[in-house]
Amino acid sequence: MTLRDRARIVAPVLVPLLILGCVRRAPVDGTIILSVAPVDRIEIRILESFPVQVHVVVRGSLPDACTAVREVAATRSRHRFVVEVTAQRDRDALCAQVLTPYEEVVPLDVLGLPAGTYVVEVHGLSATFRLETDNIPVDAAARNEGSEGDARAR
Repeated sequence: MTLRDRARIVAPVLVPLLILGCVRRAPVDGTIILSVAPVDRIEIRILESFPVQVHVVVRGSLPDACTAVREVAATRSRHRFVVEVTAQRDRDALCAQVLTPYEEVVPLDVLGLPAGTYVVEVHGLSATFRLETDNIPVDAAARNEGSEGDARAR
């Protein structure tokens, strides 16, 4: 049997697998590969509400049809937010090698933050946003003023 004959036999089986994208086999040992998800761009969205809500929209392309976003985590230290996007893939999965776009909308915990400029960093990309006023709910601000008044009256 020649190589050409073998290709004619194998091609009808392999081509549909590649077209379907990702064919998952149950991992023999349960191994999942974790990686940092590639990020192409980020966008800050400040929602018109009070208290203000801020979201960062993270867009990128995963390296193949089997890789998916596993977890998105945002942390803050002073005026800096760091967002980490983790991807996962079954180690033994057979996948089409095509870039797969993704988008994640990540709410940032800005409740109670003072007015000021904040930096958001996602895998080497950064953007800034500004809170024009302290982001404290009206009810909480009123309670704080009332308790300060009570303390001064004593």
